Amino acid sequence: MNLKIVAFTTIAVIIINLGIGIWYGFYKQSNNSIEIRSINAKVNYYNVLSINWPFTVCVNATKSCIRPLPNRWTIHGLWPNGLDNSMIFDCTSEKYDSNQIRMLKTRMDEQWLSVKKSGNDAFWKHEWQKHGTCATGYSQYDYFNKTLSLFERYDVNRMLKNNGINYGSLINVADIRRALEASGLRSDMFVIQCKNSYKQPYLFEIRMCFTADLKPMTCAIKSNCKKPQVFYVMK
Repeated sequence: MNLKIVAFTTIAVIIINLGIGIWYGFYKQSNNSIEIRSINAKVNYYNVLSINWPFTVCVNATKSCIRPLPNRWTIHGLWPNGLDNSMIFDCTSEKYDSNQIRMLKTRMDEQWLSVKKSGNDAFWKHEWQKHGTCATGYSQYDYFNKTLSLFERYDVNRMLKNNGINYGSLINVADIRRALEASGLRSDMFVIQCKNSYKQPYLFEIRMCFTADLKPMTCAIKSNCKKPQVFYVMK
């Protein structure tokens, strides 16, 4: 009788341990799968930092834009793009929460302001929900703070001014490129974008490309400027 109890107990312990082992293996495998998916998400996209010239944003849009416009380059957004150069957006349902970025507001009002009358908060909400939700692992604070830090590090306003590129005239796109390269930008990490819906293109945006962990990389996107000279004006 005692031998039967011992045998039964031994079998029960083996079954329990086997069950725990199977459960642990499944748990570990599940966790690894989640981790791998997370890592894959991080390497399956790159980031485009888009910086725009307010006067081109608002050319012929006087009713919808604020006045006076800032006479400096400002942030449009940080946009995760697929490595195949596909656009990705609205990746989660996480809603924009202005309280999460209240510590950044002074910097954002200066560097990431909306030139539209709809206001800054509506602009930031749009950028977070469309683009920020696709930046894997970033809180709202992380997304906006990292974008601000990139903008401050790669200071287009300073780069252009220090190399003699001033607004108010028709200018060669090649000269803009040389000015940015002279300031330390890799020639393959940025593209110049124009607004081409006029007889002469207007300088519109400078876009820089970064890996998912925000290291400079070669841009897959191409410049859309259709002429060698562009208007870089305030009006």
